[in-house]
Parts: sequence; structure tokens; C-alpha cells
Amino acid sequence: MSSRKLVVIPAVLAVVGIGMFAWRASKRVERDRRRTAASQLLHTRVAMKWFFAGTMSPYFAAERNGIFTRNGLAVELLSGGPTSPSVQQVLLHNAEFGITGAYELALARSEDQPLVSVAVIFKSSPSCLASLAKSGIHRPEDLVGKTVEMTQGDNSEFEFLAMLRHNGIDTSRVHRVRYLYNYSRLLAGQTDAAVVYKNDQAVTLQKQAEISLLCPKDYGVTPYADVLFTTEDMIHDRPDWVGKVVRAFLEAWEWAARNQEQTVDDFLSAPEVRALSSRDSSGVFTPAAQAAVLTASLDFVRGETQPVSYGRHIAAIGVQDLARWAEAVQLLRDYGRRSKVPDPSTCFSNRWTILHAAEAKADTSGT
Repeated sequence: MSSRKLVVIPAVLAVVGIGMFAWRASKRVERDRRRTAASQLLHTRVAMKWFFAGTMSPYFAAERNGIFTRNGLAVELLSGGPTSPSVQQVLLHNAEFGITGAYELALARSEDQPLVSVAVIFKSSPSCLASLAKSGIHRPEDLVGKTVEMTQGDNSEFEFLAMLRHNGIDTSRVHRVRYLYNYSRLLAGQTDAAVVYKNDQAVTLQKQAEISLLCPKDYGVTPYADVLFTTEDMIHDRPDWVGKVVRAFLEAWEWAARNQEQTVDDFLSAPEVRALSSRDSSGVFTPAAQAAVLTASLDFVRGETQPVSYGRHIAAIGVQDLARWAEAVQLLRDYGRRSKVPDPSTCFSNRWTILHAAEAKADTSGT
């Protein structure tokens, strides 16, 4: 080997070594940067109203696509359900924020619980009654003499009762039985109708049988449904934190409206959802079913009286109206057997939704 080669080889090795050192150093810098950035994010626990479902898919997509991070948040979604209601989780400080029904929040305030809605998610209730199409149930009067599976003591029951009253129907003429959180009796013809959410269970049922939907919303019963809420202390002590969460959750729905297929894919690929889908035999955890759930949910987010969108925003998304809260409180007064009810104006705050709406109007950057 020539002396020239003996000189070149060490030089090359030195250059490679320096390059490797620089590469490793850059990796360490990047790793440290990510750790620092993560440590600066606000760890935020948000309790869901129900078990993980497609009606929550924008929140899973927001995590995967950086919406939460861009708003300075590290969000942990907590599953809900009958044994871990979101209102209780927030009151016990197991979560800083939650999603619940407007009626449930009004009920909590009637019990002097310091909870406040900071954004409305679903601008009307998706609660309906499903019946087999062959049963001929299309109007409230068709329920007379029929057996209806209904939840007890919640918004769905009270909206159902209000619909009957609005149509002059004596509630005693409709036989109510306890809803068992499945539809085996309805599909077997053992009951005539059962409570469903139009943007959730109705989608699954339509894959199993031809059904008809009877919705209180179509008969003048229009209280808000799901709302994003927190405590009075959080609003007073950490308004910046509340603003970040409101903005991120509204942006999640706006992003989902523009990227529906990706939202569904992100939801179905989430580890928590894969665990659920592995045990499911109803076909609800399929792309087609979840696309239908998201489309239906977006209709409730937009609301019927608002234009669909402008630019990349949904018009007036999250903004709440006093009259609609008054309706939720009226349901509580009429059917909740409460000695007192809250002042509707104390149930909500538009502080951050109005700000988001103003920013949206100024943003004409398109999709």
C-alpha cells in the first residue's frame, strides 16, 4: 500500500467520525428540544360523556395531527359512561374539562355544583326514537298504545315527554320500559321503539334492519346536547388554559369537516379504539359506519340556522344562546322534579367562543 493511501484512509475515517459525532449530537439536541417542548405543554385531562365512539373522532384526529400541540396542550381523553360520568370526573378533579349534555350541566348547577359550559358541541339533541319501518311509527301519536324502551331521568326521557306534551298526548298512553343499552328486543319485535342517538346508534341499527326515526327536534324540542365544560375556579384562575382548550376542540371539529376520511382513519387506528373494535361484532367500527357517524355529527355541530362554513371555519361554531339554555332549564323544571333550577345565564360563557368566531371571520385563507 502506498504512503499516499496510508495518509488518506485516516483522514477519511476522521471525517466519518466527525460526521457521526455531529449526527448523534444533532439527534440529542432534537430529542432534548422535543422533551423541553413536551414539558411546556399543559397536560389536560378531558372526560368524555360516553365510552369512546365515532362522535369523538375529531379529538383523536386532533391528537395525531398536532392540533392539540399547536395550542400548547397535551390532551388525555378519558372514557365516560354510566359508571364514570364526566361531571363527576371533573368535580373529583380527575379531569380539568369534560363533555356532557346541557341538561346534565343544568342539573349539576341546580345542585350548586360550580360547572360552566364554555362551548356547545352539538347545537341540538340527536336523541330520537328508532322503530322498525314496518311498525308504522312516524309521528308522536303513533306511539299511543306502543311499548317504548327509554332511559330514565336524563335528557332523552325529558325530551321524549316534552314531545308528547307538545302534541297533546297523555304520557300514560305510552307504555315505557327500561332501556337495556342494546337493541335485541327492538329487533326481535318485543318492543315497538327504543331511544337512539341519530348520529351514533341509529347508524348501526340501519345496517341491521330498515328503521324509522322519530325525533323530538322535529316537533319543537330543541335543547342543546353536548357541551364542553369546566369549573368556575378554572375560569377564574386559568382563563388562558380554558382558551387553549376551547380553541383546540373547536379547531378539531373544523379540521375534521375538511378532512373527514383522514379523521375516520385516525380514529380507527387509535390504540384505544382498536381494542374496542377487536371485541365488536356489530360492524360499527368500520370506515363506512364511522364516516356516516362523523357526517351526521358535523350536522349537529354546524346547527341548522348557520351557513355551513366560510374559509376553513364553521360559522359561529361553539357559540351559545341564552334561549337554548333556558329550554334545557325548562325541561329540568318540568320533568326533573327539582325544588330549584339554575338561572340559565349562569350555565354558560361565550368568552372564548366569541373570540374564536371573531378570529375566524378575519381568516379568509381558505381550506
